[in-house]
Amino acid sequence: MNKLLVFFCFVFLYGCSNKAIYEGLMNNEKNQCANRPTMSSYYECMKGADTSYEQYNRDREREADADKVYIND
Repeated sequence: MNKLLVFFCFVFLYGCSNKAIYEGLMNNEKNQCANRPTMSSYYECMKGADTSYEQYNRDREREADADKVYIND
């Protein structure tokens, strides 16, 4: 029982830290967008930095699954 609790704590903390890292990187990217020379390049930059962690994770998993299918063919 103790091992199972430790396992779930590890999984929970691992997921939270990944999300925190991702959100920190996206905040940094948004700050960098402010240095863009034109408004159109600013908006383009912000569009790329506006992806939520959940959407990023879904896209990443979808691409990983597509790679598995491609490799297995």
